Amino acid sequence: MKKVVLSLITVVMAAGSTFAQQIDWTTTTKESVISAVKKSDELVKKATPTKPGVWLDRAKAYLTFAAYPDSTLGNTDLEAAFKGVEYLNEAIKMAKETGKGGIVKDAEKLLEGRGQ
Repeated sequence: MKKVVLSLITVVMAAGSTFAQQIDWTTTTKESVISAVKKSDELVKKATPTKPGVWLDRAKAYLTFAAYPDSTLGNTDLEAAFKGVEYLNEAIKMAKETGKGGIVKDAEKLLEGRGQ
């Protein structure tokens, strides 16, 4: 069990840190990150929870939220990185079911820690 937990933590940290390197923080504001997370939550709850692209966008929003350099934002949801990985897995599962290989590749790149 310890190995599984440690592996999960390692994957989350690697994905989050590499994802953070791919973002241009000069144009990304705290408000835009918060609004992206809220918008992705609304889409999943209301409109299209069965589309894998929605889950991929949600995962990216949460990973951006977790990787934001201002700790006052990151401390508001300490599980954002874990949620991002969970949403990536959901996007992969749905994309495989619907046959959308491009989304699978994008999500797997993020899980591998290679960024966008």
